[in-house]
Amino acid sequence: MAAYQIFTDATADVCPESMKGLPSVRILPMELEIGGQSYTYGPSGTISVNTFYRLQREGNFASTSQINPSVYYSHFQPCLEQGNDILYLCFSSGMSGTYQSAMLCLEDLRQRYPERNILFVDTLCASVGEGFLVREAARKQKEGLDIHALARWVTEHRLEVCHWFTVDVFEHLRHGGRVSAAAAVAGSALGIKPLLHVDDRECLQVAEKPRGRKKAIAAQME
Repeated sequence: MAAYQIFTDATADVCPESMKGLPSVRILPMELEIGGQSYTYGPSGTISVNTFYRLQREGNFASTSQINPSVYYSHFQPCLEQGNDILYLCFSSGMSGTYQSAMLCLEDLRQRYPERNILFVDTLCASVGEGFLVREAARKQKEGLDIHALARWVTEHRLEVCHWFTVDVFEHLRHGGRVSAAAAVAGSALGIKPLLHVDDRECLQVAEKPRGRKKAIAAQME
């Protein structure tokens, strides 16, 4: 069985501590802009996780762009040249055009390396939900699943990852068009901490509107 490498995106928020003892997963960096300044988010990037969230708390808004095809080539080609197959677990197509962008590179890579298995899977997940699925995929790789069996496993189980979270303030939801300005003002005045989740269509939905953080956390745990 040929060796294969799992790749995923910086959007997976993979925690290095959670991957201890598991096969390596390579992270593709992503470009973003905060306050007019451009950064690279991910391993060896130009902004740390702590700085990213500090800037958000200070009132800055982040905008992202899809991964440039040249980034895919620069990460995938060395791996293929070494004789390894590739399983790429991509950020949800329901929230970004990253997967569609990646697919543009797929056929070209397959033509260049016809002897290699190159599989791309839309995780339909984001953030730590995506990271959880990637971690479980690495566990399955360690257990001995081949690349085709693992791609099927991820596809079969990706909708079993539940994304539930709450937010403290409405500003980023308002800025991103998730709520109207009027709803943001009213929600802030009432102390509402919306409980959100990602549905099976990969759309972000408000599930409940508890008042106060304690009630929001309790609703999330329930």
